[in-house]
Amino acid sequence: MNEATENEQPAQKFFYFLVTGNLLFSFERAEGEEDVSTTIQSCIVRSDREEFPVKNMVRGQRNLQAIAYQKIGDIPKLAIRDVVITNICPLGWMTEDDFQQLPEEIVQASQPQVLRTAEDLKNAVNGDGIVVE
Repeated sequence: MNEATENEQPAQKFFYFLVTGNLLFSFERAEGEEDVSTTIQSCIVRSDREEFPVKNMVRGQRNLQAIAYQKIGDIPKLAIRDVVITNICPLGWMTEDDFQQLPEEIVQASQPQVLRTAEDLKNAVNGDGIVVE
């Protein structure tokens, strides 16, 4: 072993969660006319715990709001009224590099496959629900 390898610390691992939610927001359609709508967003929450305590739910709600503002923030007098988390999906315990790593077939593809119809989806997925090339 060389000295650099001996001194390297293993990369820190975290638990990753995919959080999805519905956001209720209001905005001004015309002068003095308020309208209400919803949007569905998703975000990633990284944690040092396998459990998903309230602080992570708050983190998820804040991330969902931040993403919504990035996507629809140019709407006049936008106000998010409520955030309802609809799903929390654990993705696993891994390093940041492992989490960010794209599958080789995506890295090699010049253009992602776009599935436009139910028939396209049926042809791309085998009986186990796995996308096949």
